[in-house]
Amino acid sequence: MKNSRLFALGVCFGIALIQAHLLPAQSDFDLSLLGSGNFTLETVSLQKGSGISIETDLQNVAAIIVEDVNAGKEIVRIGTAGIQQELQLRKEGRPEADVVADTDSIRGRFQYKTAHDLTATTAIRITVILTNGIEIPFTMESRGSIANRRITRTFDGKTCSTYSQTCSSDTQPTERCSKTCCTDTVCYDCFPCSITCGPCDFNDPPGCKSAPPPDQQTIAVSLDSKPDTVAWRKSSFVLGRMEPGKNVSYLMEEWAVIVSSRQSGEATPKIEVLKASSPAFASVLSKDLVQVAQSSRRAQKRNLAEDGEAGAPILIIEAPVHPHNSRFVPAPTLSLSDAELPPGIAAVQALVRADFSEEEDTVDGLQILHAHGPVPQKLVELLRDRLALVRKPRERHRTVVFALVNITDAIEVTSLATVLPKCCCYGKWCV
Repeated sequence: MKNSRLFALGVCFGIALIQAHLLPAQSDFDLSLLGSGNFTLETVSLQKGSGISIETDLQNVAAIIVEDVNAGKEIVRIGTAGIQQELQLRKEGRPEADVVADTDSIRGRFQYKTAHDLTATTAIRITVILTNGIEIPFTMESRGSIANRRITRTFDGKTCSTYSQTCSSDTQPTERCSKTCCTDTVCYDCFPCSITCGPCDFNDPPGCKSAPPPDQQTIAVSLDSKPDTVAWRKSSFVLGRMEPGKNVSYLMEEWAVIVSSRQSGEATPKIEVLKASSPAFASVLSKDLVQVAQSSRRAQKRNLAEDGEAGAPILIIEAPVHPHNSRFVPAPTLSLSDAELPPGIAAVQALVRADFSEEEDTVDGLQILHAHGPVPQKLVELLRDRLALVRKPRERHRTVVFALVNITDAIEVTSLATVLPKCCCYGKWCV
């Protein structure tokens, strides 16, 4: 009876909050009220329906409600005997599985079979009702189907929670992903990684520690008759330009096109920034080039004079180092569907930047960074239609490709560099 009164009081208090603030965002709920412990959801696709396993060691749990966010349907409801009446009054309709636990608090492992198919589901909402009547919802998500997943949330009773996901696949090895976040919403993906969205700092006030500088690399390509990478000093610029994606934010690259010229009798070349992705990157790069010329004249003279043709433009890219950027995972490649040139387009050479979203293999954005001669809009549209990205079916990630396009009696495309922007949580923590 005491629990029932407390539950009713909690419901009234919750209704008052909703009326005052409408529907609060998920991050507004205080997950520290759950105390310390783990909550694991495991799903299995069956020939008809799904198998669902719930395991928790959280304390003082009176009920657990599992809902399919995509279908808007309650799947499993577990509650102690003392809370059953309140659970039945909370909404119309019945869940696929309604279980009464013969205990004062729900702990341990519970397994159920349901006719509900989770193949098309990407998000599951868990509502934990404590014995004092407080309801705490949180969501477990997967970038693809949540079927055949094992997802664990770890709560420490303070401000942080750990999110881990194991993705079963038809091919080995099994993919795993683990994330630690200070807030309830985290970036979700499923590739081999270890993401730290924000380690906890339990000082007063508690919160996330400052993000470390991102791993990044400097790429330099000489744009002469035979484009090739050249040795270049690491830039002092720190990447920070963010762009939104479908499920996460992306830490993007910066680029610049420079040209060097040397007058007779000069010990070092004069270097000019022709175009850059941002004024900030152009400014830092210009300062770096002055330091290079002053501190390493012999090496820089060889790089610019011998590795590249005199006066040839050089493409400088400052790119994030993504886990996919390794010899173990081949980078996507650029393809041209048709090299035939329609009439009316004059010969020209152009440096392009092609941006591909995580969902499509066709060009999402195309920029002309530098060109020897005019580039008609007709050619830009032609390249948009014919350029495509070749990647493995499971590797759906935003990709940027820098390429040199030569227009003679046909179209020739040479890839210069491929960049995989980093996934980021809240525009701060990137992997």
